[in-house]
Amino acid sequence: MFQQEKVCAFIQSAGFAGRKDKKVMRFLIYITPVTHVVATQISPDIAKALFSPDGSGKMQPALVIPDCSFDIGNIPLQQMYLHPSDKPEMDHLGAMLSSVQLSDLSARKLFPEDPNFSLLFRAEVPVDKLVVELAHKYYDEKVHLTFAAMQQQLFENTKCKLCGDPPVAKDSKEMFLCQKHVSKGIGEIDWLNKKETPKQAQARALGEATAKSAGLTMGGTVTPVADKDDATFINKRNSKKRERVH
Repeated sequence: MFQQEKVCAFIQSAGFAGRKDKKVMRFLIYITPVTHVVATQISPDIAKALFSPDGSGKMQPALVIPDCSFDIGNIPLQQMYLHPSDKPEMDHLGAMLSSVQLSDLSARKLFPEDPNFSLLFRAEVPVDKLVVELAHKYYDEKVHLTFAAMQQQLFENTKCKLCGDPPVAKDSKEMFLCQKHVSKGIGEIDWLNKKETPKQAQARALGEATAKSAGLTMGGTVTPVADKDDATFINKRNSKKRERVH
């Protein structure tokens, strides 16, 4: 969604959603404060709505807008990297979630005395054991996030050296590792699904626009549909209901 890596964010809520046979974990994520750089990387129009230059030309949060929602179309499925810290030596403690659908992008000022905007969005991920563990770990906590548009797996015939599961990374000894064994890696950890460069992202966006004009659907793009069986809930804390954020 944006090119900046390890953006500090806050997981405000995490809960199951979707149908019984197709559960997803729905995260509500805050980026506080959102910077002009991050806003521009998401969309120049968003940056223009949230920021304006001061007398010296420095971009400052707009004063007259308390909150707003954005429609930037379908966001391609993402890989979401979660790190407890932005320090490189802590990378082995990170985790990667695939097939993440982002939606409901909005911005608001959370506190009257603070002029900065917070960026809010939802991230839906198919439920598995790792997703549930990360929901417990980061719920109501800070996390550093990196996003990358889904790309085709380049290492389809490789397996984790320690258990045989599909790999997500390799270490400095060229040993392939699955998500649960990333912490066993030696030296620098290299994620197999690389983050897009700005040039690659621009080329992908151009391809999607061309396909759309030709009436085609690009792989990895999901069109949201109404789900009458949606059983969304927001976690409770200390037996008190949290206010639903729309």
